[in-house]
Amino acid sequence: MVTVSARELKNKTGRILRLVVEGQVVLITKNRKPLAKVTPLTDEDLEKLSLRPFALAWEDIERSLDTSKPRFRSMAEAMQWSRRHR
Repeated sequence: MVTVSARELKNKTGRILRLVVEGQVVLITKNRKPLAKVTPLTDEDLEKLSLRPFALAWEDIERSLDTSKPRFRSMAEAMQWSRRHR
């Protein structure tokens, strides 16, 4: 378990969240007293929140992209359309 102060969390949020993503549990303190614990979410946690695990959600996104038809044939065509519709 990693312990960080609330101030350190404020100043280094990205770094601390990367630790959580890597599986670390982070204890947040204020005035040297435990305040909160940040832990990685499990698939079970996601189910309780009615959210799908990342891998399943990404599969659905990929499937949707594979079955959808692009509106424009090229980037140039899309840019022309956007310039006409400002």
